[in-house]
Amino acid sequence: MKDKPNRRLAWIGSSALLLAGSLAWAPAKIDDKGKPTQFKYARIKYEANSPFYDPRYGPPYSHDFPTAERNLMRAVSEFTRTDVYHDGVIVDLDSPDLFKYPFAYLCEVGYFTPSEKEVKNLREYLLRGGFLIVDDFAGGSDWQHFQAQMRRVFPDKKVEPLTLEHPIFHAFFNIETLEFHSYRGWGTFYGLSDDKGRLMMIIDVNNDVSEYWEWANTPYMSVSETNEAFKLGINYVVYALSH
Repeated sequence: MKDKPNRRLAWIGSSALLLAGSLAWAPAKIDDKGKPTQFKYARIKYEANSPFYDPRYGPPYSHDFPTAERNLMRAVSEFTRTDVYHDGVIVDLDSPDLFKYPFAYLCEVGYFTPSEKEVKNLREYLLRGGFLIVDDFAGGSDWQHFQAQMRRVFPDKKVEPLTLEHPIFHAFFNIETLEFHSYRGWGTFYGLSDDKGRLMMIIDVNNDVSEYWEWANTPYMSVSETNEAFKLGINYVVYALSH
């Protein structure tokens, strides 16, 4: 990925960009207390309706919370000068509060089986201009399960692979390759657009971009891969706010 001029990343070793925060799972934080003008994004809460769910690791929707949010919002603030809310917010999928946030995050979708009310609320949220990141899940059966749920949300639409030419990959940083590697292996990027061509959702298949956001202030992730993940996250935010 190639940066635009004067927008180079230097995460590790920079006190301006590294955050202190617990790396352990934290209880859900429902209400935000930031200023009304601040950019905030919502992590979507859902019930894990799966016999494979292990409660020892916390609810699947909460993985990487809230450190991933805090690190990404600090990056967005530093590079785009956007006034952001630096903490995490968790919102029930069927809640009207979801419409307060232009940008939302959903993870571990192999466990995600929304109710009819949740399906309706998600459809309305996306059609009204909301943007959704789907991240942190495996390919194979998890991906097939999520596609089945999206057919419930939009029976007349289908998710499609995204190419490097899509505007989301050039919204702030110029991304040169989509060969993004995580501990899951090589990921791919899919999207779901509305009738006017606006991308409503980006899906990081067989990927875990937020894992790099969470562990950015530790030696567990490489500098280069962490930088790539932050570039993607910033592009996601800028695209959502400008479309």
